[in-house]
Order: sequence, then C-alpha cells, then structure tokens
Amino acid sequence: MNRILALRADNRSVPVWITHAVTTAIAWWQVVRTVADRQRQRAALARLDARLLRDVGITPEQARREAGKAPWRT
Repeated sequence: MNRILALRADNRSVPVWITHAVTTAIAWWQVVRTVADRQRQRAALARLDARLLRDVGITPEQARREAGKAPWRT
C-alpha cells in the first residue's frame, strides 16, 4: 500500500489527508470568525445615533443599508 506522507517541521511524517483536513478546518474557522465579526460590527453600527454617525462620516441611511446586509456580504 503506497501512502503519501507530508514532512513536518520536526522531520516526522503525517498522512497528507490529515494535513489537508487541518488546513481546511482552519480556513473554515477563519470564515466563521470573519462572518461573526462582521455581524457584530454591523449590529454596533445600527445602534449608533445620528451624532455619532456624523462623527464617523456616514449618514443614517448609509448606516441602515450597511447594518441591513447579510453577514456574509461584503
């Protein structure tokens, strides 16, 4: 049985599928964190009053539009 192995920094080998699985899991976790951060930031934006929105340079309409976007939208 021919096994394809990846070489780690400590010169130990692991099956390539494990390396791919870990890399994929990390990538998905980063996506989940990004979406959660975006949702949290948009919720905070929706709570700002007109004076604070002026301070950051956006109109209430722009804030409503941004806060109304789905978390996965940029």
